[in-house]
Amino acid sequence: MDLSREGAYATVIIVLPAYIFTVLCHLLLIGTIVSNRTLHEPMYILLCNLSLNDLIGISALVPRTLFDLMFEYGLITFPACFLQAWIMHTYGGATFLILTVMAFDRYVAICHPLRYHSIMSKTTLICLIASSWITVYVLIVVLFALTLQYPVCRREIPFYYCSNVNILKLTCATDTTRKLVESTFSKRVNNAQYVPEEQNRYVTRMKLNRTAYKGKAPGGNNRSDLGLPAGSK
Repeated sequence: MDLSREGAYATVIIVLPAYIFTVLCHLLLIGTIVSNRTLHEPMYILLCNLSLNDLIGISALVPRTLFDLMFEYGLITFPACFLQAWIMHTYGGATFLILTVMAFDRYVAICHPLRYHSIMSKTTLICLIASSWITVYVLIVVLFALTLQYPVCRREIPFYYCSNVNILKLTCATDTTRKLVESTFSKRVNNAQYVPEEQNRYVTRMKLNRTAYKGKAPGGNNRSDLGLPAGSK
């Protein structure tokens, strides 16, 4: 990073307390949920997973970046770079999938409140959480398998943290191959992202259509048929 010594020290002074405060908050949240049995509900357990994932993600990035800023080190071994990239991609993928499960949990709680505990049982919750982490693991294995099939030909990473894209640029792969690997994986991620969104939109449209049909059906007490304004009782 192109920072002067004063700028580097100022960044460390600002970021380090924020990082420590964030870590303490996450640890407090995790400890509270784990120790309090009344909080052993699906949403709080998912929140605990999300907090643990955030803790892993920021711990993989912030300490190393602050160390490089403080001592102008700027060197990292390939195994350490690979580990950081693995954790960062796991953090990003797990965040998306855990938030998706949390959205599903809220959908069940709002749309099916009487069946909530039967749908979001302990078995279902464990399966959803396990499938989220396993899916991320499989995707990351495939991603880095595509990258590490090429030998390393370069030594300089033009960025302040390691990622699969930066590692791929260190290999002997051609520019066309790099773009192919990056686009292939990004399309898979984008497709996985849009499928739940389209499903939610479809379900919402179906519910609206069903509600409108019930309102127009005989005996539906449609306010417009009774000549009452929407806000009247």
